[in-house]
Amino acid sequence: MKTIETERLILRAWTTEDAPGMFEYAKSDLAGPAAGWEPHKTIDDTRTYLVTAIEEDETWAVTQKTDGRILGSVGLHTTRVENVRELGYVLHPDFWGQGIMTEAAK
Repeated sequence: MKTIETERLILRAWTTEDAPGMFEYAKSDLAGPAAGWEPHKTIDDTRTYLVTAIEEDETWAVTQKTDGRILGSVGLHTTRVENVRELGYVLHPDFWGQGIMTEAAK
């Protein structure tokens, strides 16, 4: 997966070491349901999800360029229609309303 750099962000492949950073937003009652999944109850839930995300290779970790903090994820997901992808994303609620996902999607 290609690393992408924007003005404020670095989009990069997930690693298993990202579990604590992902868990910070994945446990939120706001983030998960907005993305279509249940909030993670334990960091083991996050680890399990990360293994799948890494294998599928369809999502990038969205990180803050200044300090590497994981803010969320953005992905281009396979659909049933040939040559069509679906954009999906999730963002830590602390960063909503700041244009982060608009920047990541561009």
